[in-house]
Amino acid sequence: MKNNTGFTLVEMMVVIGIVAILALITVPNIISWRPKAALSGAARILKADLELAKSRAIRDNATVTVTFDTASGTYRIIDNNGSAIKSRRLTSLNISGTTFAGNTVTFDRRGRPSSSGDIDLTNTSGTVKIVISLLGRVQVAS
Repeated sequence: MKNNTGFTLVEMMVVIGIVAILALITVPNIISWRPKAALSGAARILKADLELAKSRAIRDNATVTVTFDTASGTYRIIDNNGSAIKSRRLTSLNISGTTFAGNTVTFDRRGRPSSSGDIDLTNTSGTVKIVISLLGRVQVAS
């Protein structure tokens, strides 16, 4: 007897068909997942930068200001001397608005904001709010 090893053409076609069906099922889910991931990632970045501004105000015993430009989707963190600590543009989403006067929040030397409020981030998958309390707590709220 002859011992043949390997796959037949029919077996290979069945495997390729199964892989194609699985790809048709999973690809739309992966595509719809990306905007949600981008939005939650940007929210985490903004939260971290607000925490940075707060900690710099405490560390330097001075005020630190965060200014949001909703038209361009950017924000700047500026120390009390007017020097930029950080400037960032959030890609693939918008800063749709803030409840802060003049789109600006200032952390005092104890890390407390000038007022409580929130920042809305939006893209095609929805909206996420970053909430800053009067005590300086920064939270991501869906």
